[in-house]
Amino acid sequence: MTEAKLQVLFANDSTVIPATFFPDIMGLAVFMKGHPNTSVTLHGHASQVGPADRNHFLSEGRAEAVKRQLVRDGVSPSRINNTAYGDREPVTASTEEESHILSRRVVANVSATQSDVLEKWTIYSSRDK
Repeated sequence: MTEAKLQVLFANDSTVIPATFFPDIMGLAVFMKGHPNTSVTLHGHASQVGPADRNHFLSEGRAEAVKRQLVRDGVSPSRINNTAYGDREPVTASTEEESHILSRRVVANVSATQSDVLEKWTIYSSRDK
């Protein structure tokens, strides 16, 4: 099994996908439509700012927002799974604002069978560069 990654970052207390990430999500959708043996798991996360129940709600909403966009872009919902982590997996244990910004994310892990290899396809957000 091989994997590709997509990361979408969100504003504080928001489940709205920033416009800068739509091309990355579209790129994933195009790839998946061209590779029918792929599936994706969307891992929703939140920063450790605020109550844990609110952060879990945000992480669910963020993963669902990316799923809805992938479906709009032509990916079958049956090929998309969501997992919400709330604030349990911050990028770092730091309380610095940058850590909070990077923790408010959805990471998409795309998997394929060996017969439909992903070949080096990886998208990272422009903030990772």
